[in-house]
Amino acid sequence: MFCALFGISKQAYYKKIKADQKSIQLRQEAKRSVLELRRQMPKLGTWKLHYLLKNKGISVGRDQLFCWLRSEGLLIYKKRRYTVTTNSKH
Repeated sequence: MFCALFGISKQAYYKKIKADQKSIQLRQEAKRSVLELRRQMPKLGTWKLHYLLKNKGISVGRDQLFCWLRSEGLLIYKKRRYTVTTNSKH
């Protein structure tokens, strides 16, 4: 089996599989919740999303949420503000 080949125990092998399945399930649940919240409030930022997900019982790290939203193309970027000046100095 793979365990002997890679030098890990059977328990560690199956524990890793279970953890991966749980991680995938958590991501799907988080994505569902993020899309639902964004449908209600389209410009909701990541900090507030993190807070609302935490209140719903979905524990995702802030930095992990930022990376995940960036990879999914769901990250909202701030608009850059420009100052309007007169042409008197030109």
